[in-house]
Amino acid sequence: MSVFRRQSRLLEYALVALVLSIFLAVAAQYYLGLIARSQQAAAQLQADYFKRAVAAARLYWQMQGQPDGWFYHRGVGYHMSPAGHLLDVQLQPGKNPDAADNKERNVEMGGATVRAVPRTFNAKHCQRLYDALINAPKSDSLTSNGPKVEQKSTLQVRAVALNGNKCRYYLMFVDDLRHYFDYDANSGDINAPKKF
Repeated sequence: MSVFRRQSRLLEYALVALVLSIFLAVAAQYYLGLIARSQQAAAQLQADYFKRAVAAARLYWQMQGQPDGWFYHRGVGYHMSPAGHLLDVQLQPGKNPDAADNKERNVEMGGATVRAVPRTFNAKHCQRLYDALINAPKSDSLTSNGPKVEQKSTLQVRAVALNGNKCRYYLMFVDDLRHYFDYDANSGDINAPKKF
């Protein structure tokens, strides 16, 4: 085999390797973009679940005549602000197992012991609010006993408290902190960034 043929083969191999590396770089970029978009869609879906659960709690509150403080619907305790924004949820009224470690005080209401809502939210309160809302018993239909809410979710979130009564919920399966949604108890707004 001549030197020219050997060099031309090496050149062919180099060109094939270059074309393959360009193709892999473009494919990897596209694949990473798909993953990022799917993670953002998952954050938006969680925000929608949460928004529907908050809307259901507000509807329960309105059906009960907009009571001040705590009220109960289907065995779940809800605490609303005077403006109708959700402040707290308690799945088992009368039980507050974490009152000692986060310095919450209990209050009596309607013969049951409930938590006093903290003045500002902490991460534990935000996490409890999310967990209780997503796992609250669902209603059957809009016409019988409240709105039909199907917000069962298997995704886990990590909650952090922002300034005031605001919570931010990060998706647990995502390594970065770009995929989240916020709940503002002062205004009732639930937002997930559309783009990151």
